[in-house]
Amino acid sequence: MKKLVITVSAITILFAAMLSLTGCDSQGINPDLVGTWVMDNDLGITMTLNESGGGRRGGVPGEAFDWTASDRELRINRRNAPSREIQNERWNFTLEGDVLRIESRQQTGLVRYHIRDGSVGEVEPAVVGTWTWDDNLFWEYIFNADGTGTRGFYDDITNFDWGVVDGIIRMRLRGVPVGYINNEHWNFTINGDSLRLESRHNTNRVFSYTRDNGLGDADAALVGQWNWDDDPSWRYILNDDGTGFRGQFNSSIRLFWGVNAQGELRILPQPQVVLGQPHRPVYDITALERWDFSINGDALRLESLQEIGTMFEYTREQE
Repeated sequence: MKKLVITVSAITILFAAMLSLTGCDSQGINPDLVGTWVMDNDLGITMTLNESGGGRRGGVPGEAFDWTASDRELRINRRNAPSREIQNERWNFTLEGDVLRIESRQQTGLVRYHIRDGSVGEVEPAVVGTWTWDDNLFWEYIFNADGTGTRGFYDDITNFDWGVVDGIIRMRLRGVPVGYINNEHWNFTINGDSLRLESRHNTNRVFSYTRDNGLGDADAALVGQWNWDDDPSWRYILNDDGTGFRGQFNSSIRLFWGVNAQGELRILPQPQVVLGQPHRPVYDITALERWDFSINGDALRLESLQEIGTMFEYTREQE
């Protein structure tokens, strides 16, 4: 009898060790999955997995269920599922950091991503700034130092909150329609003025950006007064300190201007000026104008990079 007790004890210890290796307790609860998860493809939809084996999914009040997880399989038993719906769900799951991927074992092709709920992290100073997409100079990210940001084209902007956790940029998009991802995680690398973003949800989504230092610097070739050929009373005055005016004599508006590294003329009319930094204004991206320009002697040609077909010609005012 004593020998049998020893054998049973050994088996018990071995079974406990196996549970430890699989990351589950004796009830099949995987502690790595405990918590609240935000579903990427449904705005505001969450899934909460409690350490007791209970859970809740959906909006408010949500749907109650019981769950277990073992051998990379998540089992969700819905307590009050309609008779025509699956009551006992089976999902293959993979967990990488704070990204949970589940794939249905019952409905082919049904895959969902979840992000662990919580803070988007801390602002990383190296990321702060404006970054222009290498494939399209008119599409850019703006990462602000207060943890907010915008991205997109000048007339189609998405707002987001952002931070960095364990070397990964987290973004929580604002106002995203239901059916679209509203929580994003990106691997990132910065090499000088180059930023590389690689999606942790889709390995095929890799993008490169170049740091944009704002309006750029005043180009000496543009400094001076330029009169519009169609109406010489309407003119640009571009100063060598990056300030200027445009319009008719009695109705001119103030502006800031510069030429960036891509040779693009940028004009910001009537910006809000940062105290003590008159040449580095705070600006709303929607007000920023972008122009392609060419100078031939005393002739200046401006062609809008935002409104295709908009072009003006000017002549330099002689002193």
